[in-house]
Amino acid sequence: MKLICNMVMGSVVASLSEGMAMAEKVGLDLEDVAEVLSLGSLRCPTIIHKSQGKPCWHDFSCENMEGKETK
Repeated sequence: MKLICNMVMGSVVASLSEGMAMAEKVGLDLEDVAEVLSLGSLRCPTIIHKSQGKPCWHDFSCENMEGKETK
């Protein structure tokens, strides 16, 4: 079950990243796109958290990964 949930969550985050990259490429304001996504039918904690605040769609860092390499 956990593997399935993680797979779906990964798909959601990857799709969000693709959408934000496309929005940026066509010149849309990314804050406006994030607001629209968080207010529409896609409203879920993952979309809200990953699309608002700092531009995390460009952040590929592995935060808090120290000591977890073997997990």
